[in-house]
Amino acid sequence: MFMQTERARVIVHYYRFDENYEQWNVWAWPDGAEGRAFPFGERDAFGARCVVDLHDMAGVTRIGFLLRRSAGGDDWAEREVGHDRYVEELDERDAAEVWVVEGDERLYTDAELAWRRRRPRVVEATMTSPRTIRATINRRPSGDRRPEPTLTTADGAVVPVVETVAVGPRAYRIETAAALSVLERYVVRFGELPEANVTLRGRFDDPEFERQYAYDGDDLGATYAPDETTFRLWAPTAEKATLALYSGGSNDAAEERTMTPSRQGTWMHRLPGDRHGLFYTYKVLIDGEWREAVDPYARSLSANGRRGAVIDPARAAPDGWAAHVRPPLSAATDAVLYELHVRDATMHPDSGASRPGTFLGLAEEGTRTQDGLPTGVDYLSELGVTHIQLLPVNDFVSVDETDRERLYNWGYDPAFWFSPEGSYATDPQDPAARVRELKTLIQALHGRGLRVTLDVVFNHAFSAARSALEKLVPGYYFRTEAGGRAANGTGVGNDTASERAMMRKLIVDAISYWAREYRVDGFRFDLMGIHDVETIRLVRERLDDVDETILLYGEGWVLDTPLPEERKAALPNARLLPRVGFFHDRFRDGVRGGVFDAAERGFVGGEGARAHDVWTGVVGGIDYGRGISGHAAEPEQTINYVEVHDNHTLWDRLALSNGGDDDATRAAMQRLAAALLLTSQGIPLLHAGQEWLRTKRGEHNSYRSPDEVNRLDWKRATCHREHIGYVRGLLALRRSHGAFRLPTAEAIRSALRIVDSPAGVIAYTLQGPADDRGFRMYAAAFNALTFPASLRLPEGGRWLSLCDGSRASDVPFAAADFADGLLRIPPLSAVILCKS
Repeated sequence: MFMQTERARVIVHYYRFDENYEQWNVWAWPDGAEGRAFPFGERDAFGARCVVDLHDMAGVTRIGFLLRRSAGGDDWAEREVGHDRYVEELDERDAAEVWVVEGDERLYTDAELAWRRRRPRVVEATMTSPRTIRATINRRPSGDRRPEPTLTTADGAVVPVVETVAVGPRAYRIETAAALSVLERYVVRFGELPEANVTLRGRFDDPEFERQYAYDGDDLGATYAPDETTFRLWAPTAEKATLALYSGGSNDAAEERTMTPSRQGTWMHRLPGDRHGLFYTYKVLIDGEWREAVDPYARSLSANGRRGAVIDPARAAPDGWAAHVRPPLSAATDAVLYELHVRDATMHPDSGASRPGTFLGLAEEGTRTQDGLPTGVDYLSELGVTHIQLLPVNDFVSVDETDRERLYNWGYDPAFWFSPEGSYATDPQDPAARVRELKTLIQALHGRGLRVTLDVVFNHAFSAARSALEKLVPGYYFRTEAGGRAANGTGVGNDTASERAMMRKLIVDAISYWAREYRVDGFRFDLMGIHDVETIRLVRERLDDVDETILLYGEGWVLDTPLPEERKAALPNARLLPRVGFFHDRFRDGVRGGVFDAAERGFVGGEGARAHDVWTGVVGGIDYGRGISGHAAEPEQTINYVEVHDNHTLWDRLALSNGGDDDATRAAMQRLAAALLLTSQGIPLLHAGQEWLRTKRGEHNSYRSPDEVNRLDWKRATCHREHIGYVRGLLALRRSHGAFRLPTAEAIRSALRIVDSPAGVIAYTLQGPADDRGFRMYAAAFNALTFPASLRLPEGGRWLSLCDGSRASDVPFAAADFADGLLRIPPLSAVILCKS
């Protein structure tokens, strides 16, 4: 991995069959930056050798390069076949060494394998339809001579070829007389070139492939029992598979066991005895090459995910785990989400945690700041939220688990989806520790009445090429464009193909596992719009089998990935996904201003701008009428928010858009935003520390910034207790008065009435639910102007205050401020009233 290096060196070896390297060079660039040329400076036994030296590498996660020939004034006269290539891993010296063979798109990191492939050969032969194979050779035929292929089954039976058509200088389309079977193995030969196996890569989207190979069992991975562990691997394109057993997690030699072919493209092996704590990997033989990979279904791992681990769930659970239950939740709109990063919560010196940065550090009870403010679970349970949404806690790549003090990351670079992250465990070398300690945290939160939501990232892997999925079934799990280039709707170049049965199964199986085994109460899907509607619908169904109160929601952005628009699990298709929530960015941008224009002032910025967008959140994202409409069929489909881990915190954003205002004015704006958020219909989400004006020192993308930027500043919390008290009062108000969390669109349209108000003011009345323990009628007014505003409520009489510009409570604390029958609203303030 790239360990925040300032400089990197890559040695590129290149072999050409004519051994003519004149005018060839390497064009290389740090990902996201400009490139430059590097010459092939010398020859070696392999071919030509080029040293790529790059500086200013801070923040770079990979190095891109391509090989080109510059001649006759044209720098791009010719380029080596294939798309851009990327180096994604450096050694401890911040260096890497790679090999390229002419006509072969693969980038080799293994010198021995590169040497074996340094010969004329068929680099790929793929079945693309029932009667078509596309084959590519790495050396152009001489003259006009076209090689004629021979096709046989693996046992030697000849398959008649009707026609061979050149579709490129090295590529051919082979058409057969009879249909080819996805259950048969075929071999192609071109003249004197070595034979090559025909892969099924081009038929992964064929219904025939899915019928034959979509595994429908529930036992993938290692299934533990005290007397036997069963291993099952899905690898339908492998010729052979073995189970590699290790006594340790690092450098010991493997004991290999042959796996037996089983149904629907799976391989299995039964290993007798109690195998708790055993480390293992799989090895598969594909196209003459053995590939070793960690089990994608591994329930736990060795440090840094080098090997999977067999785990006895009973020995990896804290005391009392079996007996504890989820806190109750009557309706989805009763939820209030609180987004929190495990490490951020306890890394500040004033957090009081004895094991900072870990699951157990956050689970500690009785922690206090030096000034006596509760922290950790004590603070969270007193605040009044219902769900703690944890940024990714499944295994991710970017932090060295054996040296977690060195690096920080949010965790949106997943490697394995069934195992907890080891950098949050007290002992990453012990595969049971990470499981037990995450369960300890969940149990501690449940014990305080707090449900737990996990932020899950299935839309991409940290690297397609290095992913266990790609090693085990090349080309299957990742989506590609029509021309074969990797899909890039995620922005990281490896969108997963959720529409394929086994990627869909992995997602559904993982979510079901976390819900059952860890008793997780909700899931937030990162970049959910990359996935297809059917996958998310199936996730919802499987969660209902566990507990219908488990929340499911995600980012519904419409992203440029090769999936038909009507199949994307994105905001425009929200009505196809009942009981699935979507982040409501219109409300966010309406309140604070658009995230891509830091100078834009939203509604709370002193001018009352974008009130219409704010109204869509106030009514819970539903079609309300009067020109107010959103994405949601029901309010539970709307996640309202004004800040999250992405982009500037609200406090930092106000410093940019309202830099001329003093701190007191901007604090009033932030309180106004909190009041809008926590009294709007739908499901509100708070970013950890938002209630005490959290700052990240102006950093808008702190995914790898140090702890000093990301950690929760508990001293700042102490300094801003009055703001915490205000938010706590709003949360109590929402919890105690059901009018502010109505469960259906019909109830909202029936109860909420817009009140005519001056520009820059949002006002409405709410009829209290019949079964509510609160009041008969409520009124809410939000003045975003820097001067007082007045309006007339449609109903007179005695109104009582639940919230003003500085106080909020579930119990009325004063009579409302009326003059001449008009409600007076102070500048940059929310007023919430009630009456019997």
